[in-house]
Amino acid sequence: MASNRYHRFDEFRIARRVGALNRVVQGLLWVTLIIGLNLLAFQLAVRWDLTPERRHTLSPETQAYLSAMTGKQIRVIVTAAEPGKEGNRNELRDVKTLMSRFEHAFRQTGEDGFKWEVVDVFRQRDRAAELIRDFALDQGNAILFESEQGRRVLNIDDLYRKDKESGKTIFVGEQMVLSALLEVTDPSSKVVYFTVGQGEMQLGDVDPLRGLSELGHYLTARNVFVRELDLTRFDEVPGDADLVVIASPQAELRSADVEKLRKYMENGNGSMFVLLEPFRVHNLDALLYDWGILCDNGVVLDPGPDYQASSGGLILRRYAEHPVTASLIEGRLNVFSTQLRPVRFDPGVPRIAGVQRSVLMATSETSWLELNARTESVPKLDPNVDVPGPIPVAAVSERKGGQQLGLNLKGGRLVVVGDASIASNALIRLHGNRTFVANVLNWMLQRDQLLSIAPTALDSYRLTLSQKDLRVLLFYLMLIPLLVALVGLLVRLIHR
Repeated sequence: MASNRYHRFDEFRIARRVGALNRVVQGLLWVTLIIGLNLLAFQLAVRWDLTPERRHTLSPETQAYLSAMTGKQIRVIVTAAEPGKEGNRNELRDVKTLMSRFEHAFRQTGEDGFKWEVVDVFRQRDRAAELIRDFALDQGNAILFESEQGRRVLNIDDLYRKDKESGKTIFVGEQMVLSALLEVTDPSSKVVYFTVGQGEMQLGDVDPLRGLSELGHYLTARNVFVRELDLTRFDEVPGDADLVVIASPQAELRSADVEKLRKYMENGNGSMFVLLEPFRVHNLDALLYDWGILCDNGVVLDPGPDYQASSGGLILRRYAEHPVTASLIEGRLNVFSTQLRPVRFDPGVPRIAGVQRSVLMATSETSWLELNARTESVPKLDPNVDVPGPIPVAAVSERKGGQQLGLNLKGGRLVVVGDASIASNALIRLHGNRTFVANVLNWMLQRDQLLSIAPTALDSYRLTLSQKDLRVLLFYLMLIPLLVALVGLLVRLIHR
């Protein structure tokens, strides 16, 4: 028997109202869920950068610098003039994206001291007048950095640079913003002097083989002041020198200038980075002798196919354990060179009190030190004259300062490399070269927290292979079309 029981909720009007209430409740629940997820994501922000070059993530080196800024309160103000214009709109978008990356990186370190905002100087006139008064601002599109230690104004146009090789405009915002942050959080910048006057490689030179402009940009972007040093104009090395670099002198240094460098190393706890080339007389033997290092006037040859680069030059992949080489060993990175001269310990000075010496790089077993390269038309190993490999080509000598037996012991660091081309504009773009040079500089400037971080490679692609690797690659490239041709021949024979 069918049930005739009447339900009030079966009425159309009541059912419609209940359905509407149900939809409202569902909407409120969805809004609550979205708000809750956003609050959770804000507190536990996680990002994944899936691009091959990690273009949307700050480099490990930058993150290492930021992790050292613990406890700092940093305020960044981006001023925008006519943000609606197409060019300004694109620049502002780049800056906003970059600032969000820095904000996220600070939060990842557990710090919440990085705050940033955008000010439209035309619409927010009172705020713009305040910034003009506090920062002496004279332009609309700028980035203002402020902390308890200092202030810095950066023009947005400085975030872009024209690449001299490709002619394209590249974005260097991460390096420039990092430099500004370092300046306002640590006003005591490092000072590096590059000697001039003997045909050394120049910071302002853009030549691929003899220029150091890329190295100069690298140092400047990391809050390091770079200056030229003509020793003939000074009675001594300037007292603010944290590091002196001698990059490939083409003529002998004057004996008086060498004595100035010796006093700087002995009396001032100095640090010196020396890059020498084969067959160049440098007159630094007395200084190197003080630190137990010899740099013979010869050239290192290595005909081994694994160590001959396809573009010419040598491949170095033998490293000793040292803070400078740790990231090279871990990342299995190669250092590329053009010509090498040996850098070894002085056997006549087996041990110097307080001085620790270590080889950084050496060539392979197939190499040798050629002492008759200028007289032999085709150099070859002569066991009676030449020295078989492996040959050390980079060494470090360190004197640790302190007090022992009531005596104040001076400190100092000296790194000698038997080739200057590794720091040239052409080769420093290679990841291994840039990592090695950066590690040497960071170690000598006592920025030890950066030694385990391999710097991000420059945005360029260059494939450098050894002759053996090139032959293997050629074999595999030819193998595929040969197999296709063989299969086609077999199919034709079968059909016939």
